[in-house]
Amino acid sequence: MDGNDALHSIGLDANPEFVAMMRSAMPELPDEPRPEQVEAGVELGELVQDREPTTRAPSVTGSF
Repeated sequence: MDGNDALHSIGLDANPEFVAMMRSAMPELPDEPRPEQVEAGVELGELVQDREPTTRAPSVTGSF
């Protein structure tokens, strides 16, 4: 199953060119990151792996 099939299987349709662009984008990382950068990278990694992001994201219900 390719990336687009995986997205479609969970109800998301994505432009194939956009998916390819996002997968090929490489961030420029410093050779010696500051502790805050390492912490942010770890947190981002955890968020992207989370199967239920709503359990970790702050609720915005009623905040408007």
